Amino acid sequence: MTVEEAIREFIAYSELERGLAKNTVLAYRADLKEYAVFLKGKRISDAGAITRNHIRDFLFWLQSMNLNASSVGRKLAAIKTFHKFLVRERYVKDDASSDIESPRLGLRLPHVLSVDDVESLFRAASGNELRDIRNTAMLEIFYGCGLRISEVANLKISDLNIESAFLKCFGKGSKERIVPLGNHAISAVNKYLTEARPRLVKSGAAAEKEAPLELFLSNRGRKYSRVGLWKL
Repeated sequence: MTVEEAIREFIAYSELERGLAKNTVLAYRADLKEYAVFLKGKRISDAGAITRNHIRDFLFWLQSMNLNASSVGRKLAAIKTFHKFLVRERYVKDDASSDIESPRLGLRLPHVLSVDDVESLFRAASGNELRDIRNTAMLEIFYGCGLRISEVANLKISDLNIESAFLKCFGKGSKERIVPLGNHAISAVNKYLTEARPRLVKSGAAAEKEAPLELFLSNRGRKYSRVGLWKL
């Protein structure tokens, strides 16, 4: 089997049988296409003729192109998955990538907001309009509780326990966790629940038969979307 044929088989398997996300499949296709072009330059056309040295040479070539370690590591991950597929489907006998390690990633310090940045952010959300009260409550939850944007958007009223000062949220992999609520968050959420949310629900009553269960609502009284929150 030629390298190009093997890659087509692998992409079809990844897309149809494994049901991988579209972006993952596209990344596999791009990385393996680059791999195939390199192998063609080495006059390797048969998938069974690929050796560890060919893979190492490809990695050295990527590094010579000043590609960072994370990008090289991603491409190597695609190659390893591809070669495991070849062995599993018995297109080749041995996995040429089995003993090749990913490049070490250097540790980088995270970028964080300064105190002035945070204060400026809260000032931008302050005000007495419905959206200001809601935005301040969302921001207090987002910042004070360390939630992801999608977690804030998916919060339901039933997830709040104001009296005991905590909320529960569902993160990646639908894992539930309990997060404490600070005084500022409690104050902002209470104000939102009493002054803003009932009016937002009323504004969407004509379109909704029942009040939404989600905590944060849009100006139309519907669930505030993750994309909308990200843009805000």
